[in-house]
Amino acid sequence: MRLGTEPLQPRDLLNDRGYSRFSGKARTSDIRSLQKELGDWLAHLPKPVGIFAANDFMAAQVAAAASRVGLDIPGDIALVGVDNDELLCENTNPTLSSVRPDFRAAGEKAAELLADPTRDRTAIANLCGYSSANALANFLRRSR
Repeated sequence: MRLGTEPLQPRDLLNDRGYSRFSGKARTSDIRSLQKELGDWLAHLPKPVGIFAANDFMAAQVAAAASRVGLDIPGDIALVGVDNDELLCENTNPTLSSVRPDFRAAGEKAAELLADPTRDRTAIANLCGYSSANALANFLRRSR
């Protein structure tokens, strides 16, 4: 564990516990290299581990890489994808668990937040993932 006066960032906490971010440095056009790198990364993670993939295609890639290095889903890796692509989820071994995002509800909530002039712009910026409240304020001025 790191000691110091600076605040501990979540990535530091994960690194201290043996987790690391998948670098994806292999050329994406070379699927074998990418699968090997992904498998090596999965093999070195502390187990059991949970992975929430950005989409079902990436979850299927994680499942394939895990299988290649002898890891068990869900025993070693709890895996969840996003989009609930039934064709992909049902034809992956083992079948994938996936969530379907509610884009309509998210859009309605975003519009509600942006339309309320009493809302704290910094809080909205943080919620929306903007690095700067000024960037969001400029966007809001342009969009009106």
